Amino acid sequence: MISVYKTDMLVRDNQTIWGVAMYSFHWVPANAARHASTDRRPEGALVYPSGTAVTTLCGKVDQISDNSEIAWLWSTCPECYEAALRMARAADG
Repeated sequence: MISVYKTDMLVRDNQTIWGVAMYSFHWVPANAARHASTDRRPEGALVYPSGTAVTTLCGKVDQISDNSEIAWLWSTCPECYEAALRMARAADG
């Protein structure tokens, strides 16, 4: 499983949370799976609020996010996982 957070102190786009920089994608439960998206989240939000339409790394458009506790337990979309893994490896150099 890929880690969403980097372990080193790196700042990208002036976004660092608690001293840990984030990758350019975010995980989002939508349509019965955990997907990844590079869509911008609402200002100050750490997650996409339920009901937010997002485009995911697997190419699906207008997926509706579900930020419920149970949704975070859904299986990970394999296409989003592979795309997120490539992005993370490229960012880590």
